[in-house]
Amino acid sequence: MAASHPQQNNAASPCLLPFPDRFHAAQKFVKLQPPGAKELSQEIQLALFSLSKQIDEGPCNVPKPWSWNAVESTKWMAWNQLGKMSAVEAMRLYVRTLDEEQPDWYALLLAEEAKPQNQGAGASPIPAHAFAQTDVWTALPMGEQRKPCPRYEHSGGLVGNKVYIVGGNYAGRYLNDLWSFDTMSMTWQQLVPVPATRMSKANPPAAMPSPTDSKANGTATEPQAQATPPLPVQPTVVPLAGHSANVWGDKLVILGGHIKSKDANTPLPVRIYHTSCNAWEVVQASGTSPIPRGGHSASLVGNKLYIFGGEDASRRALGDLHILDLPTMMWERTVGVAAGKPSKPQDIHLVKVEGTPPSPRSAHITTVVHDRYIVFFGGGSVTTCFSDVHILDTRSEGGRLRWIAASVQGPKVSPRAGHTGALVGNTWYILGGGNNVNGCTDLLAIDLRGLSASPPTNAPQPTVQLWQLGAFPPRHALSSEGVAMLGIHNIGKQPPASGPDPEMGMLFAFGGYNGKYQNAINVLRVPQNLPSSPSSVAPGASVTTSTPSKASGPSAATDAKGAAQVSNGVASPAVLKGSIPTAKDIGSTPAGKAQAAAAAPVASQPEVAKGPAGFAPAAAGSASSGPPVPAPGAPSKADQEKEKQAREQEKLKQAQEQEKLKQALQMEKQALGMEKQALEMERQAQEKERQALRKQIHTVTAQLETAQKGMEDARAALGRESAKVLRLEGEAAEFHKKLALAAEEHKELVALRRQVNEASNKPQGVRAYLGF
Repeated sequence: MAASHPQQNNAASPCLLPFPDRFHAAQKFVKLQPPGAKELSQEIQLALFSLSKQIDEGPCNVPKPWSWNAVESTKWMAWNQLGKMSAVEAMRLYVRTLDEEQPDWYALLLAEEAKPQNQGAGASPIPAHAFAQTDVWTALPMGEQRKPCPRYEHSGGLVGNKVYIVGGNYAGRYLNDLWSFDTMSMTWQQLVPVPATRMSKANPPAAMPSPTDSKANGTATEPQAQATPPLPVQPTVVPLAGHSANVWGDKLVILGGHIKSKDANTPLPVRIYHTSCNAWEVVQASGTSPIPRGGHSASLVGNKLYIFGGEDASRRALGDLHILDLPTMMWERTVGVAAGKPSKPQDIHLVKVEGTPPSPRSAHITTVVHDRYIVFFGGGSVTTCFSDVHILDTRSEGGRLRWIAASVQGPKVSPRAGHTGALVGNTWYILGGGNNVNGCTDLLAIDLRGLSASPPTNAPQPTVQLWQLGAFPPRHALSSEGVAMLGIHNIGKQPPASGPDPEMGMLFAFGGYNGKYQNAINVLRVPQNLPSSPSSVAPGASVTTSTPSKASGPSAATDAKGAAQVSNGVASPAVLKGSIPTAKDIGSTPAGKAQAAAAAPVASQPEVAKGPAGFAPAAAGSASSGPPVPAPGAPSKADQEKEKQAREQEKLKQAQEQEKLKQALQMEKQALGMEKQALEMERQAQEKERQALRKQIHTVTAQLETAQKGMEDARAALGRESAKVLRLEGEAAEFHKKLALAAEEHKELVALRRQVNEASNKPQGVRAYLGF
């Protein structure tokens, strides 16, 4: 495989940025004039200046300068001549003018931006994890460097110290760019891959890779390949969105992506990006390929990719499972079988799967634990979203795969799709996403220590613990769908002075969409293993911690309501400050009042003395022999009466609190009803707007049909006229022939007349005989 540095191919590579980023890059090149830039003529400089004014300020509406100021008058005339040219047209004309003057301007700009900026002698860049904090998400400062345009539905992977971002969706347009972010130097770089070659299938790799522990980096080592004749593969980064990217050694294996209906019958595309040599490869995998899809999940276990779900070209949710063996690039099929059913000879080439699989879904997430289990969370279809957890055991007894129904402890969270997740140690952090009602603004954590690497035979159902760590404001950059989040392990506390901290990791989040497309990088320092009661792992300025309730009865119900309110972005004042809520803060919200009211009877009970073994003595009224004997030091009747009055007062306070709670709930119910009415009115307005649009479409369609009919009539009339013209041309040709014949006859007639005249002028008789 021919290795090539990315900078060596920039000179022949056109600018792949979309507008307006391409215009801004061209404008930056003209301003910087890096080494190698040609000197632009005054005419070109004047044209670029006028186009910039048209883009920034619109058509020229300023008065003409005095004629004695020749420079300003010339600039004004050049700007005024553009008239009402749109900004988009002016941008395209600006870039086209620069392309004609200097075709390699983009490569020179990339080379200039790749140079270190603002670093003196001996200065060292500050790594990304130096900005990470344990109590708040931090947006990394990017300065004035060029960075990817905002996007969502992209994919990413961590190779070494670099995070690679592939494709995405921006304003409904799929992107075909590839970027890398160096976490140590805090710099972005756009990559333009070069042609890749791959090994012949007739000469497979000499050694198989050995899988590594998923706790370390979740990847497998690349097989050591023998030198074989290269086979050329078409290198192109096609527009991608909704695809998956998995790190395999120093490669990114990229599968699928949303497709159009015309590509519904093609195989699922498999692409590999080689980070070591900046090469892009399109692989033709053997075996029965699954149908193309986007929004699926791809999980790397050992050297095999497990692909589940997604949606097809018709946006229909899928629920099938496929396996791609990476060393051989061969697809394996799966078939569901009953537990304990023996394998048949004809099933030897199939992978058996036991258990009940998840329902068809897309936009879900997965993670791999112990290089064995694949854990699924959430996802959705056209009408339904999920918040369930499923586990696929890839090393079950008998060499089969087995679906496991996991038991989840913790608060009930909102169903979601389009969320993201990252595994740090044994903790799976989840954020973002949304459902058919609203967006999900909470940060979740699932403790996966309940999954054993080598479970015993007939092991009980595994249990995972779910924590709700807090919530973001609704318009926060991380309250988004389609975010790419990665987990980085063993980061330094204060690099480079101290060494790595094995107990801490970092979450790295990029992009997303929440009504606005995002391209910021946010980082958060998190523990690799959460304690039994997580304290402050705050997602942001509007975040606090929330521990799951294990109580039953009214307390558990109110806790669930409180968790639902946090997940919907309704937080108490303490949550908005990013600290742990106090009792005063909890009591100030309806959910907190319900929690306090439910907990009050338990708190008001007097402490009961316990026996030697820790058990309480028999209560009054229980079956016993004889009347109860008061213990030494028992309270008197007056004390009991006071205690009874205190309990009655406490009950009265509880009744008042419950009444206030009912009123608050009633007001909240009324508010929800009003909100529902507003939504209904908005829906009706949208329906009216849709009906008006349908009428307009119908009218335009009818006009178009009338125009088409008129065009057909005009074509028919034109055909008839053409036939007449052809007939007239034929008649004219015959007439010309007749005219030619008549001319010939006229010539003959003139000759005959000449002969007659000559004959009449000759002498006759004796005179003619004598020669007179």
